[in-house]
Amino acid sequence: MAGLLVSLPVLLLAALAVIETAYWHMTRQVLNVALMEAARAGSTGHGHPSAMQAAFVKALGPLPTGKTGWRRIRYDSGVPAWRIDILSPPPEAYADFGVRGLPIKQGAATTSRMIAIRNDYQAEEHARRLQAGWHEGRGAASGMTIFQANVLRLRLSYQLPPLTSITRALLRALAPAGGRDNLSAAAARAGNVLIVDGLAIEMQSHPAAWSRRKIEPG
Repeated sequence: MAGLLVSLPVLLLAALAVIETAYWHMTRQVLNVALMEAARAGSTGHGHPSAMQAAFVKALGPLPTGKTGWRRIRYDSGVPAWRIDILSPPPEAYADFGVRGLPIKQGAATTSRMIAIRNDYQAEEHARRLQAGWHEGRGAASGMTIFQANVLRLRLSYQLPPLTSITRALLRALAPAGGRDNLSAAAARAGNVLIVDGLAIEMQSHPAAWSRRKIEPG
């Protein structure tokens, strides 16, 4: 009996660890699919942040956390519950390859006034820059070729509250020091797990220079 009393807390903690790990893996799988849906929306929609945001949120349906939960996480941690950083094309790529006059869809309307990178005739564009003396066809500001400038790269950071208060307390105890904008440190101080994922996908439309570089809960 004494041995059982000693081992019971250990067995309980082990069971909680298994449950939390399974929950973490399930959430990560859903997030991976949601991020892919966001990337597809961006690939075909000129990299529009709003289109990616809508596709990402829609694909999060299997997860129990919604807008109310996201607001609670924001309150507890001081930073957004999740964030998608648009890493590429970077602003420097638009400085190298951006032009005006390409048709860019904005909802039901189409504009040609935005700066965008040409998605079609990339081989011809690359050859033209080689002839102009660009080393390997790379832009001076970005160091990219036209092919690389037509790749959409996203990085997702998602705060996942644990299922049990024991896990939350442990994460808070182990939280590292960090600034208010450090998502990892802020998530740990709130007792949350920060899941980070990323992917790259080729653009299927002209990437446009939208002002937003981060996508967060609305």
